[in-house]
Amino acid sequence: RASRNCSLASSMRLRVCSISWVCESIRLRNPASVISGANIIVTAAHCVYNTGTNQFYNNWVFSPAYRGTAAPYGTFPAQTCWVLNSWVNLAGGYNINGWAPHDVAVCKMGANSAGNQLSATTGWLGRMWNFGYIQHVHNMGYPWQNYQLNAIPNAGKYLRLCANETFQQVAEVMGGGCNWGPGISGGPWVVSYDPFDNITSYVDVVNSGLFANQQNLYGGRFNSNNIVVLCNAAGC
Repeated sequence: RASRNCSLASSMRLRVCSISWVCESIRLRNPASVISGANIIVTAAHCVYNTGTNQFYNNWVFSPAYRGTAAPYGTFPAQTCWVLNSWVNLAGGYNINGWAPHDVAVCKMGANSAGNQLSATTGWLGRMWNFGYIQHVHNMGYPWQNYQLNAIPNAGKYLRLCANETFQQVAEVMGGGCNWGPGISGGPWVVSYDPFDNITSYVDVVNSGLFANQQNLYGGRFNSNNIVVLCNAAGC
C-alpha cells in the first residue's frame, strides 16, 4: 500500500520522547526527510536514540536543503520523537540483518525562527509500506565517508545521491548499490523521485548501515510493524 495517511495500528510498541529545548546549537547531521503535512520527519532510530545509554539524543535541529554552510529554509527543532520498543530492547553490537528492520524513527518538528512550520515550508514526500523488495530508488543523504570509510571532500556539507535498483538482503531488509558510507544514516530511499514534483514520490526505506568495503547500503523495508506503527502514534 502507498498512502499519505497512516492506517490504524497498535501504538503499544513505542518509546516516546518529548524533547525540552534549551538551545538550537546541534544540527542533525544525519539525513532525514519530511513525510507528512503534520511537520513530521522520518530518519533512522539510531540517529535519535542511543541503545547503549538507553536515551534519546536532544538539542538537535533539522535543516532541510542544507548546503555548505547555508540553511535556506532555516532550522526546525525536534519536539517529540518516536522509536519502536523493539529498537530500544535490542542488545549487543549493531547487526544489519537483525537491527535494520527496527531502525526507523519519526519526529515531530517545531517551527523555525521565523515562525514557519516545516511541512508548509518544504512540502513533503509520501510513504509506502509492504511493497516488494525490488524497487528503483534515489538514495540521498549527507555522508562523511565513503564505503571504504575514507573521508570525502566537504564531508557532511552537501547532499549526495545514489540511483539504484534494490534487492532483498534478508527478510524485511533491503540493500542497494551506493558508494557512500557513514553519515548517510537516516537518508530516504525515494521511489518515483522527481526533483520538480514530489506528489508521486514515496519513501520506502531509510539508511541503516553498510558493510565496509562493499558498495551497498542497507535499511529496513517499511512495513506494518515499523512505519505504520510509528506514524499511527505520531499522527503522520
